[in-house]
Amino acid sequence: MGASLAGIVSQRWDWGTVHLNGEAVLTRNHDADLFLGAIIEGPADWSIRPVAEVFYENEFGRSETVSGLIGAIWKATDKLSFDVAFRHALTNGHAVNELRAGLTFGFPLPPLSTSARK
Repeated sequence: MGASLAGIVSQRWDWGTVHLNGEAVLTRNHDADLFLGAIIEGPADWSIRPVAEVFYENEFGRSETVSGLIGAIWKATDKLSFDVAFRHALTNGHAVNELRAGLTFGFPLPPLSTSARK
């Protein structure tokens, strides 16, 4: 059995958005793991905006990763965005390079209570 506690704080300004992430973990092997990261995005009203991310993760006694990412997010519609990025990381001193692609989609959810519909 393991446990984790994670949090994210975000703030949006006219020039862009910043997300700060943190997580403390007790793994199933009972090792401690710490993750800290930051993401900076360009202005939300741009149809294509730049994005950058840095993070540090340390599973104490097992692995340590320092990572940087740079890419772009294309907002195709209000409910659909595509992203592409290049990530370079060092894990225990070994280089890891990735080309990443993804999509984000939104959809409406029904209200949680009947009083919200009135």
